[in-house]
Amino acid sequence: MHSSSAHGPGSLFNQGSCSSVSSPPLPPDIDLTHGRQFHPENVYPQHFSQDDIEVPTGDRIYLACPGSKRKCPHCNAHVAHNDCLVIAIDGACSNNGNDEARSAIGVFHGYDSGFNISYTLDSFDRHTNQIAELEACSRALSDAIIIQAEWDMADDRLSAIVIKSDSEYVVRGLTEWLPKWKKNGWKNAKGSPVANSTYFQRIERLIEQLEQDISVKFWMVPRERNGMADSLAKSAIEGKGTGQLYYAV
Repeated sequence: MHSSSAHGPGSLFNQGSCSSVSSPPLPPDIDLTHGRQFHPENVYPQHFSQDDIEVPTGDRIYLACPGSKRKCPHCNAHVAHNDCLVIAIDGACSNNGNDEARSAIGVFHGYDSGFNISYTLDSFDRHTNQIAELEACSRALSDAIIIQAEWDMADDRLSAIVIKSDSEYVVRGLTEWLPKWKKNGWKNAKGSPVANSTYFQRIERLIEQLEQDISVKFWMVPRERNGMADSLAKSAIEGKGTGQLYYAV
């Protein structure tokens, strides 16, 4: 299932447990446990480029080990943490803000992954880009629950899910604004009801379910670094989506 040039369970998000001949332990001043937002610039050394952070292996995308000194000469990639998955999400909405709006989501797990999905949200009453982004996030976290269960049955250990998004609304909403909204009774700073609060509450329940066993992080990237999920969402708008999958669990 996993690459041989990879670290085992808990090695990235458990400080100090990373050990390998090619990848020494993480520096003791690196703290990955505070907050849900993932900041690679605070974790990876300068010799890592943005392209180095993700390691495609099989049908999954893993996080690279920050302690990796050099890339494998054969696959041109750093050592991967095979317990830390990256899932990319995106939402799209044509004619955003008017009566002819149509929205869709894209969720990218890895090249040739059976979990890759894109579909329109035609059954929704409202179509906005923000709702599509939130629905994509909800779908990715639901997928993560399925993946975690599959790994548990296979006696594998999943330690972290990193949701990659180009949406500031999603990432900051879930990592910065949500605690304030909850404290204020789901009212914003102006005292008005939080828009799309039911979506945020549903996502929070999914996060909390996952966090019983693993870490859940959110990674904000520029749009150009989220091309696969973006393409999936746009393909659904254009009528070329993969369709929605239903799981029997």
